[in-house]
Amino acid sequence: MPNSEIKRGRDAVSLVISQVFQEGPWKDTSFEDPDLQSLSSRLQETVLLARAPGTVNTYVRAFIKRKEFALRKKELSYFPANPMHVAVYLQYVLESTRSSASVDTAFYCIKWAHESAGLVSPADNPLVNRVRHAAKKILGTKRGNRKEPLSVEILKDIIDGSDLSNTLQLRNVCLYVLCYAGFFRSGEVTSIRRSHIKFLEDHMIIKVEKSKTDQL
Repeated sequence: MPNSEIKRGRDAVSLVISQVFQEGPWKDTSFEDPDLQSLSSRLQETVLLARAPGTVNTYVRAFIKRKEFALRKKELSYFPANPMHVAVYLQYVLESTRSSASVDTAFYCIKWAHESAGLVSPADNPLVNRVRHAAKKILGTKRGNRKEPLSVEILKDIIDGSDLSNTLQLRNVCLYVLCYAGFFRSGEVTSIRRSHIKFLEDHMIIKVEKSKTDQL
Protein backbone atom coordinates (compact mmCIF):
# COMPACT_ATOMS: atom_id res chain seq x y z
CA MET A 1 0.00 0.00 0.00
CA PRO A 2 1.44 3.43 -0.96
CA ASN A 3 2.55 5.66 1.90
CA SER A 4 0.01 8.32 0.84
CA GLU A 5 -2.85 5.85 1.31
CA ILE A 6 -1.53 4.78 4.70
CA LYS A 7 -1.30 8.44 5.75
CA ARG A 8 -4.86 9.14 4.58
CA GLY A 9 -6.07 6.14 6.54
CA ARG A 10 -4.32 7.31 9.69
CA ASP A 11 -5.65 10.84 9.22
CA ALA A 12 -9.19 9.49 8.89
CA VAL A 13 -8.81 7.49 12.11
CA SER A 14 -7.45 10.54 13.94
CA LEU A 15 -10.29 12.75 12.68
CA VAL A 16 -13.02 10.35 13.80
CA ILE A 17 -11.42 9.81 17.20
CA SER A 18 -11.08 13.57 17.72
CA GLN A 19 -14.80 13.96 16.92
CA VAL A 20 -15.72 11.27 19.44
CA PHE A 21 -13.68 12.94 22.17
CA GLN A 22 -15.29 16.34 21.62
CA GLU A 23 -18.73 15.24 22.83
CA GLY A 24 -20.40 14.41 26.13
CA PRO A 25 -18.24 14.48 29.28
CA TRP A 26 -15.14 15.14 27.17
CA LYS A 27 -16.31 18.75 26.83
CA ASP A 28 -15.38 19.16 30.49
CA THR A 29 -11.71 18.25 30.02
CA SER A 30 -10.37 21.71 29.15
CA PHE A 31 -8.10 21.70 32.19
CA GLU A 32 -5.47 24.36 32.81
CA ASP A 33 -3.45 22.21 35.18
CA PRO A 34 -0.70 20.40 33.16
CA ASP A 35 -1.07 17.21 35.21
CA LEU A 36 -4.82 17.10 34.58
CA GLN A 37 -4.24 17.76 30.89
CA SER A 38 -1.84 14.83 30.76
CA LEU A 39 -4.24 12.56 32.63
CA SER A 40 -7.05 13.55 30.29
CA SER A 41 -4.93 12.71 27.24
CA ARG A 42 -3.98 9.32 28.65
CA LEU A 43 -7.61 8.70 29.56
CA GLN A 44 -8.48 8.88 25.87
CA GLU A 45 -5.82 6.26 25.13
CA THR A 46 -7.23 4.03 27.88
CA VAL A 47 -10.75 4.26 26.47
CA LEU A 48 -9.51 3.36 22.98
CA LEU A 49 -7.66 0.32 24.35
CA ALA A 50 -10.99 -1.16 25.40
CA ARG A 51 -11.11 -2.51 21.83
CA ALA A 52 -8.37 -4.09 19.72
CA PRO A 53 -6.75 -1.70 17.19
CA GLY A 54 -8.18 -3.69 14.29
CA THR A 55 -11.67 -3.41 15.75
CA VAL A 56 -11.28 0.35 16.23
CA ASN A 57 -10.19 0.70 12.59
CA THR A 58 -13.26 -1.27 11.47
CA TYR A 59 -15.53 0.97 13.51
CA VAL A 60 -13.82 4.10 12.18
CA ARG A 61 -14.43 3.03 8.57
CA ALA A 62 -18.05 2.24 9.39
CA PHE A 63 -18.37 5.62 11.15
CA ILE A 64 -17.07 7.40 8.04
CA LYS A 65 -19.55 5.55 5.80
CA ARG A 66 -22.45 6.54 8.06
CA LYS A 67 -21.25 10.13 8.22
CA GLU A 68 -21.04 10.32 4.42
CA PHE A 69 -24.55 8.87 4.11
CA ALA A 70 -25.95 11.36 6.64
CA LEU A 71 -24.26 14.33 4.96
CA ARG A 72 -25.61 13.28 1.55
CA LYS A 73 -29.16 13.13 2.88
CA LYS A 74 -28.75 16.33 4.94
CA GLU A 75 -31.74 15.53 7.18
CA LEU A 76 -29.92 12.94 9.27
CA SER A 77 -27.70 13.48 12.30
CA TYR A 78 -24.61 11.31 12.46
CA PHE A 79 -23.02 12.11 15.82
CA PRO A 80 -24.49 12.25 18.35
CA ALA A 81 -27.16 10.25 16.56
CA ASN A 82 -30.93 10.16 16.80
CA PRO A 83 -32.29 6.59 17.30
CA MET A 84 -34.73 6.95 14.39
CA HIS A 85 -31.94 8.17 12.13
CA VAL A 86 -29.84 5.18 13.16
CA ALA A 87 -32.72 2.78 12.45
CA VAL A 88 -33.18 4.32 8.99
CA TYR A 89 -29.45 3.93 8.31
CA LEU A 90 -29.47 0.27 9.39
CA GLN A 91 -32.37 -0.29 7.00
CA TYR A 92 -30.25 1.25 4.24
CA VAL A 93 -27.29 -1.02 5.10
CA LEU A 94 -29.58 -4.05 5.18
CA GLU A 95 -30.98 -3.32 1.72
CA SER A 96 -27.75 -2.15 0.07
CA THR A 97 -25.41 -4.87 1.33
CA ARG A 98 -27.75 -7.82 1.97
CA SER A 99 -25.32 -8.75 4.74
CA SER A 100 -26.23 -9.13 8.40
CA ALA A 101 -22.50 -8.81 9.20
CA SER A 102 -22.50 -5.32 7.64
CA VAL A 103 -25.57 -4.40 9.69
CA ASP A 104 -23.79 -5.64 12.82
CA THR A 105 -20.68 -3.61 11.99
CA ALA A 106 -22.76 -0.45 11.52
CA PHE A 107 -24.65 -1.15 14.75
CA TYR A 108 -21.55 -1.75 16.87
CA CYS A 109 -19.72 1.20 15.29
CA ILE A 110 -22.50 3.50 16.49
CA LYS A 111 -22.50 1.88 19.91
CA TRP A 112 -18.70 2.18 20.19
CA ALA A 113 -18.61 5.86 19.18
CA HIS A 114 -21.34 6.95 21.60
CA GLU A 115 -20.09 4.91 24.55
CA SER A 116 -16.52 6.11 23.99
CA ALA A 117 -17.86 9.66 24.10
CA GLY A 118 -19.69 8.90 27.34
CA LEU A 119 -23.08 9.34 25.66
CA VAL A 120 -26.23 7.23 25.80
CA SER A 121 -26.00 4.98 22.75
CA PRO A 122 -28.90 4.96 20.27
CA ALA A 123 -27.89 1.33 19.71
CA ASP A 124 -29.58 0.60 23.05
CA ASN A 125 -32.90 1.91 21.74
CA PRO A 126 -35.52 -0.87 21.30
CA LEU A 127 -36.31 0.23 17.73
CA VAL A 128 -32.67 0.12 16.67
CA ASN A 129 -32.19 -3.28 18.29
CA ARG A 130 -35.32 -4.57 16.57
CA VAL A 131 -33.95 -3.61 13.16
CA ARG A 132 -30.65 -5.37 13.86
CA HIS A 133 -32.31 -8.59 15.01
CA ALA A 134 -34.80 -8.49 12.13
CA ALA A 135 -31.93 -8.15 9.64
CA LYS A 136 -30.58 -11.52 10.75
CA LYS A 137 -33.97 -13.17 10.26
CA ILE A 138 -34.69 -11.46 6.94
CA LEU A 139 -31.31 -12.33 5.46
CA GLY A 140 -31.33 -15.78 7.01
CA THR A 141 -34.73 -17.01 5.79
CA LYS A 142 -34.00 -16.52 2.11
CA ARG A 143 -31.56 -19.43 2.00
CA GLY A 144 -33.34 -21.61 4.53
CA ASN A 145 -30.95 -23.91 6.35
CA ARG A 146 -28.24 -23.65 3.72
CA LYS A 147 -24.93 -22.25 4.88
CA GLU A 148 -24.13 -18.74 3.69
CA PRO A 149 -20.91 -18.46 1.66
CA LEU A 150 -18.14 -16.41 3.23
CA SER A 151 -18.10 -13.06 1.43
CA VAL A 152 -15.09 -10.77 1.00
CA GLU A 153 -16.82 -8.17 3.18
CA ILE A 154 -17.31 -10.61 6.05
CA LEU A 155 -13.72 -11.82 5.71
CA LYS A 156 -12.46 -8.22 5.87
CA ASP A 157 -14.60 -7.57 8.95
CA ILE A 158 -13.13 -10.66 10.63
CA ILE A 159 -9.56 -9.60 9.84
CA ASP A 160 -10.10 -5.98 10.86
CA GLY A 161 -11.79 -7.06 14.06
CA SER A 162 -8.98 -9.42 15.06
CA ASP A 163 -5.94 -8.64 17.16
CA LEU A 164 -3.19 -10.04 14.93
CA SER A 165 -0.66 -9.73 17.74
CA ASN A 166 -2.63 -12.48 19.49
CA THR A 167 -1.34 -15.85 18.26
CA LEU A 168 -4.70 -17.61 18.59
CA GLN A 169 -6.56 -14.92 16.66
CA LEU A 170 -3.81 -14.82 14.02
CA ARG A 171 -4.11 -18.59 13.60
CA ASN A 172 -7.87 -18.34 13.14
CA VAL A 173 -7.55 -15.55 10.58
CA CYS A 174 -5.00 -17.61 8.62
CA LEU A 175 -7.44 -20.53 8.56
CA TYR A 176 -10.28 -18.36 7.27
CA VAL A 177 -8.12 -16.76 4.56
CA LEU A 178 -6.73 -20.14 3.50
CA CYS A 179 -10.22 -21.65 3.27
CA TYR A 180 -11.42 -18.70 1.19
CA ALA A 181 -8.41 -18.43 -1.13
CA GLY A 182 -7.91 -22.16 -1.65
CA PHE A 183 -11.55 -23.29 -1.73
CA PHE A 184 -10.80 -25.63 1.15
CA ARG A 185 -13.30 -27.25 3.46
CA SER A 186 -12.72 -26.73 7.17
CA GLY A 187 -11.81 -30.40 7.64
CA GLU A 188 -9.20 -30.19 4.89
CA VAL A 189 -7.53 -27.12 6.39
CA THR A 190 -7.35 -28.55 9.90
CA SER A 191 -5.64 -31.65 8.49
CA ILE A 192 -2.83 -29.68 6.83
CA ARG A 193 0.64 -30.20 8.33
CA ARG A 194 3.89 -28.32 7.75
CA SER A 195 5.17 -31.10 5.51
CA HIS A 196 2.14 -30.61 3.23
CA ILE A 197 3.14 -27.02 2.38
CA LYS A 198 5.73 -26.06 -0.21
CA PHE A 199 6.64 -22.40 -0.80
CA LEU A 200 7.74 -21.38 -4.31
CA GLU A 201 8.85 -18.02 -5.69
CA ASP A 202 5.40 -16.72 -6.66
CA HIS A 203 2.99 -19.20 -5.10
CA MET A 204 2.63 -22.05 -2.66
CA ILE A 205 1.52 -25.66 -3.03
CA ILE A 206 -0.58 -27.37 -0.38
CA LYS A 207 -0.99 -31.11 -0.52
CA VAL A 208 -4.44 -32.32 0.56
CA GLU A 209 -4.10 -35.99 1.40
CA LYS A 210 -7.82 -36.65 1.59
CA SER A 211 -10.75 -34.59 0.33
CA LYS A 212 -14.50 -35.04 0.45
CA THR A 213 -14.54 -34.35 -3.29
CA ASP A 214 -12.22 -37.29 -4.09
CA GLN A 215 -13.71 -39.65 -6.65
CA LEU A 216 -13.26 -43.41 -6.60
